[in-house]
Amino acid sequence: MKNIYILLLLLMAFLSSSKCNAQELISTKQLDGTQWKVVSRTIKDKKEVPNETHTIKFSMSVLSDSIIFPNRKVMGFQKQYYISDVEPTDIFEQANVGVNRKGKYIILYNDKTKEVEYYTVISASDEELVLFHKANKNAIPNLDALITYKKILIIIT
Repeated sequence: MKNIYILLLLLMAFLSSSKCNAQELISTKQLDGTQWKVVSRTIKDKKEVPNETHTIKFSMSVLSDSIIFPNRKVMGFQKQYYISDVEPTDIFEQANVGVNRKGKYIILYNDKTKEVEYYTVISASDEELVLFHKANKNAIPNLDALITYKKILIIIT
């Protein structure tokens, strides 16, 4: 009986830890036309609230990233992207851009550095998007980040 109890405890511990590391599927159509604001990010186990206004916006083929710093300086860029269910390699598959796909990875191409970047979708709802960004090996600073976004409602008049 004691062995069954220990086995059940181990099973529950395993299931709860695997749930914490769960990844969710998302589709290109779900992202198309949405805009998100960074509300927090966790780097090296330290959660922080950014002092800049950082937003991302999706079309079917482009992720637009915009940062407004406290001194009102603006930085922005646009990167082609696609969704994949397969962990990305160093090869950006251009044929997948603009195609409605489902997966757990948002794969981007950085035209300046000629490198493939990606986010892993940790969770996604109508109001919140949590992504894990694995830093490229040549990135400065080379820091992985867990980023939480809140959806920005766009009012069309």
